[in-house]
Amino acid sequence: MGTWLIMTMGVALAMVVYRMRRKDEDKLEQPSNFVMFFHPSKGEGDIFLGGIIVLYLFSRFALDMFQTIRGIF
Repeated sequence: MGTWLIMTMGVALAMVVYRMRRKDEDKLEQPSNFVMFFHPSKGEGDIFLGGIIVLYLFSRFALDMFQTIRGIF
């Protein structure tokens, strides 16, 4: 159970560190919405992909926690 929690927090921390280290590029031309949403370096894709990973890891943690609680009672 602790493994899933540690992995969730680690991925969330990695997302924050990656976003802080990313350079702000001043471009005259805005990328398309598809690129902005899914591309990790040109848009917000790192938040989308990282969010999916965090949700998956947290769901695994919650499942493990509920199974442990059910096993106790």
